[in-house]
Amino acid sequence: MSSTMPLGPNSSPLSYANVVAKKTDPDMEMLNSAMQNLNCEQKPAPKLGKRIKQISNAHQDDIHVLVRLSSGNILSGSKDGSLKVWSCNKNIECVYERFRENKQGYRYWITAATAFDDGVWVSGTRDGLLSYFSDSGDFLFEADYQSPTAHKCKDRNINRINCLTPVDTGAYASGLFVGMPCFFRQLNTNGHCQSFTQTSQNDWVYCLELLQPDIMAVVTGSELSLFSPPNNRGRWIQGAPLIREEGKRKSRQRPHISSICNLGNNKIVSADFCGKIKTVDYVTGNIDRIYDEHVGRAWKVVKIEEKLFASCADDGSVKIWDIRADKSMHTFSDFPGRVSNLLYLDDQQVLVTGSCPDDIRRAVNKAQLDFIEIR
Repeated sequence: MSSTMPLGPNSSPLSYANVVAKKTDPDMEMLNSAMQNLNCEQKPAPKLGKRIKQISNAHQDDIHVLVRLSSGNILSGSKDGSLKVWSCNKNIECVYERFRENKQGYRYWITAATAFDDGVWVSGTRDGLLSYFSDSGDFLFEADYQSPTAHKCKDRNINRINCLTPVDTGAYASGLFVGMPCFFRQLNTNGHCQSFTQTSQNDWVYCLELLQPDIMAVVTGSELSLFSPPNNRGRWIQGAPLIREEGKRKSRQRPHISSICNLGNNKIVSADFCGKIKTVDYVTGNIDRIYDEHVGRAWKVVKIEEKLFASCADDGSVKIWDIRADKSMHTFSDFPGRVSNLLYLDDQQVLVTGSCPDDIRRAVNKAQLDFIEIR
């Protein structure tokens, strides 16, 4: 397949109303003449996106992590336990790769990562290990966490790191939020815990998003709630849920919110494992729109512009949405299987996708990265 082949359905030409007039109607003749003078020709609509690069076998299993580093390069991480850094130039090639030595298997999945504005980046694994790196990929230090509370998760998930979010300014010196089963931590620059907030007896903290310095959106299981800064005991204070998912299962896993993103102007977008996409005003608490076009689990939502965002799902599709519209604007569907991750490069107007075949063990080509121009 050509690297510039358009994805998704073909765009149809723009449609202009045809003016049918009788020659005896002077008003219609005048209108027709005016339209001719304005040179109102029918033109094809621009294509929304095209693939500019495809990387087969980027990883050997699902891509859990796509992060933009301060250098402009892209970090990817996978269930195969590897971390890779890709140059963001014309060639888009792997410039760095790291595995944990002699540590293969489900306990060592890369499950989360984030980057600070000053170059440091951090990865997290299913067994609770945080690894800090310099912008050039030099290893800095590790911090290993054990759950301070008993909960009902499987042993292999007790210490799982689900999400990582820089504190406030995004600078390494500001610290880090870490979401895990049943709680989240706030760490300082040395990886030491500054605050610990339990949000559930059983559900996992899947998403942490600082909306403002004193407002953080926290997803625990099927609930999205707003938290305010820590009290004198060092624990963040939970408000009432903005969203609570209670839909029917579309997979073996029960419904939960898998991703959120902040669009600005008090708007949050969420994706869940029932396939629904929702937009909510976090000030008023109103759910503005509920979209139900994806089949199976929706994995990720990312901001493109203030009113535009993208989503991806088990159904092997990526959809582009406008929060003012009742349905998606465009669907990309030329992927090998489920699409588990997205990253938008706003300076290049490029959407990066991570996908892999549903039967990953038997597939010849494993996880794939695609770079799609969004114009």
